[in-house]
Amino acid sequence: MEMSDRAATTLDRERARRWRDPALGSVEFLSATYFTHSYAPHSHEEYAIGVIEDGAEAFDYRGAMHTATPGSVVLLMPDEIHTGHAAPGARGWQYRMLYPGTEMVRAASGAGDTVFFPTPVIDDPELASGILAFHRAAESGASLVARESGLLSILSAAIRRHARGTSTDHRTRNDHAAARLIREYIDANYTRNLSLAELAAVARLSPFHLNRIFRAAIGLPPHRYLEQVRVRRARALLGGDRSLSWIALEAGFVDQPHFTRHFKRHLGVTPGEYRCAIRSR
Repeated sequence: MEMSDRAATTLDRERARRWRDPALGSVEFLSATYFTHSYAPHSHEEYAIGVIEDGAEAFDYRGAMHTATPGSVVLLMPDEIHTGHAAPGARGWQYRMLYPGTEMVRAASGAGDTVFFPTPVIDDPELASGILAFHRAAESGASLVARESGLLSILSAAIRRHARGTSTDHRTRNDHAAARLIREYIDANYTRNLSLAELAAVARLSPFHLNRIFRAAIGLPPHRYLEQVRVRRARALLGGDRSLSWIALEAGFVDQPHFTRHFKRHLGVTPGEYRCAIRSR
């Protein structure tokens, strides 16, 4: 089987498996059941595509609250801030997600522009069935050609039915020069104990003004963006053999418990579980 090992956990009846398939361009997969788990505001570098199998999930996305119920297809854009928790009145939710990169989706579209999905929750039973079938085949170790064909099929169907133009216009809020400057500064200094006063001095703005324009442009306040950068850095390091405590410090976290807590809030699994999932057999 050309798939990496998978991670599994059961906490208060919750379970989550996250794994990566190197043969599919390192597409990541998530299969999870959550009751009390709540995602912190975060974004993915990749697209997020999946189906709700049971229960209902609510999430804030692009300034509105959305609810996904059984059979709903979820289509989220890269770098769009969102949350995730059980919908009001729901006991929890069970879902399957996959995370293909932007270049992969662009290639599937046959166009040069970034593919834009304007609606995050879609009622499309045929597409939902296809995603679930592909996800389960990938999990069970289906042949490479079956996995490749399945992935291409669902990406093509999603693009053909639900993509609208490109994402060029809707990201113009990121063009604010001061927000870009601070984003780059955080990217370069994420291991340091940054303060809002320091960031404001770099941008030559008041802390209040900086916090407001950064949140408007990026979708997160500076301290939440810093947390996300650290999680992404740690995620990249987990493919190596360094200890979790070393990775925690290298990524800028205070200690390993702090690292574990924030990592799970972003990715739904602990760093140890994620490491098990991405290590090849």
